[in-house]
This record gives sequence, C-alpha cells and structure tokens, in this order.
Amino acid sequence: NSSVYELQIKDNKDDEWKTLSDKLTNNTIKKKNLVENFIYYFRIRYYDNSNKVWSEYSPPSNEMTTLSSNNKIIDPPTLLSNDSISITIKWNEISGATGYLCRYRDEDHSKPWVYIDSIIKSNTMRKKNLFPNKQYYFSIKPIIDNEHYEYSLSSIGLSVSVLSPFLNDLLPKTLLSKSGIVNTSDALAGKIVGIYFSAHWCGPCRNFTPQLSQLYLQAKSLNKSFEIIFCSGDHDEKDFKSYYDQSMPWLAIDFNDDKREELMNKFQVTGIPKLSILAISGKFIDENAVGKQLSIATIDNWISLGH
Repeated sequence: NSSVYELQIKDNKDDEWKTLSDKLTNNTIKKKNLVENFIYYFRIRYYDNSNKVWSEYSPPSNEMTTLSSNNKIIDPPTLLSNDSISITIKWNEISGATGYLCRYRDEDHSKPWVYIDSIIKSNTMRKKNLFPNKQYYFSIKPIIDNEHYEYSLSSIGLSVSVLSPFLNDLLPKTLLSKSGIVNTSDALAGKIVGIYFSAHWCGPCRNFTPQLSQLYLQAKSLNKSFEIIFCSGDHDEKDFKSYYDQSMPWLAIDFNDDKREELMNKFQVTGIPKLSILAISGKFIDENAVGKQLSIATIDNWISLGH
C-alpha cells in the first residue's frame, strides 16, 4: 500500500535527523559526499496510501561508514546454487589473490558476523547446515600481498531451497539412492528434476539409459542443480532392481510405492523411454526430452528456464 518513502540521515556528531528525500519510489539509494571516518545512521518511513498517513519511522540502521580511500572492496558475492541445507555463493576472482576470507550472518542484524576460519582457495564456497525460512548474507575479502582489502558489501538475502508444494505432493516422501533411502525434499530442493519412465524389457530404453547415465554423471561432476528419478515400468520387483542396480546412477521410486503407478497415470505414459523435465516449481520444461539433442548445454538451459 506504499509508493513513496522518506529517508533520513544523521551522523555521530549531530543529534538531529535530516531528511534526504520524502519522494523516494525505490528501495535503494546511494548517498554521496559523505565524510570519511564519520559514522552515519539512517531511518525510513513510508506513506500509507490506504489511510493517507505516514508510518512511524523505522529503528535506526546499524552504524555505517564510508570506505577509507586507502582500502578496496570487491563486488558482493552472488548465489550460485542452493539446496535444502546449503547455499553456494560465487564472486569475481581477483588477480593476485592467494585466497579469500568469508563472513556471514542471518537476517537478525543485531547478531555479529560469523567468520569462517579457513581460507578459501577458489571463488566459490558452499555453506552447509543452514535453516529454512531464514535469509543469510555473505561478505568476501580477498587476501593479496601488499594490498589491503576490506570485506565486500554483503550479498542480497539468500535462503536455502525448499521443495515446491506441487512436487511434495507428486512424489513419495523418500526415494532410493545408490547409498540407501534419502529424504525427497533434501534430495530435490532447488533442483531441476527429470522423471525417467523406463523398463528393463524395453529395448529402446536399454539403448537410451547408458547415454543418459553418461550425461548425468557429467552434470554431477560439474555440480549442476539437476537430478533424475527413475519411475519403473518393469513387470516385477526383481527386474526393477536388476535394471536399477546395474544401469542407473540416479534416484528411483521404490517399485512397491503407490506413487510409481500414480505418476505413470498422471504423466500419461503410453510409451517409453520418456524423460519429463520439471522446473523447481514442478511445471513442465519439457514433457519428453527423449530423442532430442542432450548435452550439458541442454541441462544449463533447463536450469535457466526452471529457476
């Protein structure tokens, strides 16, 4: 209900707030011509269009200062990928850097930054053991001999991924993997999903599966946000296990799970092999990718369309 904001500022040598603008229509602003080493505070309020009144001012921001003219910063890190428990960030590689330091905090800005002890040797980092329904902020500092960098501005708020309600209802709560039973949400959150309808008795399936397996393993080696689930059309559990154990590196729906036949019906499977590609939301990206040119570039395109 708001279209206009008022932004005020004060520094550590002045007790009075000064209005920078009361006609802001964007939620970002750059304030120039500030004094080095001064501490600044900001606060904001919005105009309530429904009631035709201004809101109360927000609490003052944390202390903010300009960057010293002798120091440097790099651009904030950005999101590379996420899943149900982790966020992977990336940043611009800096020539001459021997490593990078990282700090992060959650949306409660009253808490201090958490500094990661180890030096990061690449320009990507995965932070695990994070919680859903929270925003996390990351800041990076390069290590370069004879040059002083400050920590970067923080990233935008980033969060772990959760499985969409559609996929949560569509799929069983657990899936089979090569290492045992896995939680479906943990395995698929934040990923493009390929549901592979196939069977051991199907000759075209036995020809296509090795090609798909090779592509899948390549995608995994490159940490692509992509997963495949085998939905079997085999006649019995013995054939299912033999086919899955010997030919497939991905996940599978248990042969005895009711969801297996439900999926066959919902996806109107009248012929196999069939590879249906689903976005993170569960919407179709490609109803059947079998017979099309498949490569890492294809998976990258699915990822860009499905996020």
